[in-house]
Amino acid sequence: MRGDRLSSAQSTPPFTTALIGVIALLFVILIWRFVSGESAPDLATAPVSLRMTDESSSVLLISESKKEKTIQANTPLANLDLIEIRGGTAKIAFLNNDKNSLKLNTGTKIRYLGQGTDNKTQFRLENKDIWAQADTGDFSLDLLGVVVLPSSGSVFNIAKNELFTTISVLQGTVTVSAENKTLEIVAGQQLNYSTLRTVTFDDLSSRITPINPETLITPWMSLNGASTYTTAAQDTATTSTTTGTSVGGGLIAFESPIDESKIDTKTITVSGKTLSPAVARLIISNLPATLDPVKQTFILKNLPLTNYENNLIYRSYDAAGSLLSKGFITVYTTTISAAAATAPVSNTATTTAPTSGKAQVNTYKLDQRFRVVAPAADYYETTEKKVRIE
Repeated sequence: MRGDRLSSAQSTPPFTTALIGVIALLFVILIWRFVSGESAPDLATAPVSLRMTDESSSVLLISESKKEKTIQANTPLANLDLIEIRGGTAKIAFLNNDKNSLKLNTGTKIRYLGQGTDNKTQFRLENKDIWAQADTGDFSLDLLGVVVLPSSGSVFNIAKNELFTTISVLQGTVTVSAENKTLEIVAGQQLNYSTLRTVTFDDLSSRITPINPETLITPWMSLNGASTYTTAAQDTATTSTTTGTSVGGGLIAFESPIDESKIDTKTITVSGKTLSPAVARLIISNLPATLDPVKQTFILKNLPLTNYENNLIYRSYDAAGSLLSKGFITVYTTTISAAAATAPVSNTATTTAPTSGKAQVNTYKLDQRFRVVAPAADYYETTEKKVRIE
């Protein structure tokens, strides 16, 4: 009896034995993963790698499992690695073609998404700047809702922040995809749209403009030699989005009224789009327009029309108050006689009677056949009581 009790106590059911085995196996696997760590990609076989471009470069690499690692040397990238440039600059190199490259600025955040079903190497830009050179065009850049597909031989820059995203093409062509539709941006053009809202394909197609010259002289663009591509950009940028005399065109697009249109009222509402995030202030016929930086629009209500022919002169400024662009559009109002428009141009000036201590001003009718050459400066100050304009 005693022997039977011992035999019964020592026997273990098969199910319990199997369960203990499974637990032991899982425990061994956990210990092995803890000791060996995550499998790192091999520099010789990884499709892309991250390279430091100067001694001051400092980069934080965050893996898919949220593991952080500070790197300061050539490092292969694994799928879903997030790169954050803390200081200096860096470069993403491609194993299959070293002529393909992505240069990253201080503050840039970009995630490597791996190889897509179309065999393109995929990335997602989350913040700041990318200078891209596409020798073969076999990679893509996701901008959250908008995908950039470079062509072979293209050079372009993408600048992204919490307000705006700007794609500037310096060489070749770049295809932009949204809502399963595509549009093409050629050398000398740029696309600027709001980062704050979901954009539609129609939004994108209406916002392609000549490259703003101010874009080409930023420190980042100068560092990458953007000036060597300015010839093509300037050739394309000669066409302004507004008709009429324009300096620094491509920053303002009037939607209402249209240039050379006729109005049957004595006051109008002027509206349109700002095509660059640099525009912080807009003055139309000496009146400030209201800007909406999110929608990238402007509006000026109740602008008076005092003549049959009215030249609406505009000036745009940046946040520091520097002049960015100027020009005009012409509108006609049928509520005022057209006789003044058909009358010959007179050399007689309308003289404003001088008041004590103030200069006498001679005002001439604005005529497109004449160009002011003196004073040469847009803003001119003098202590004289009379000014000669040539």
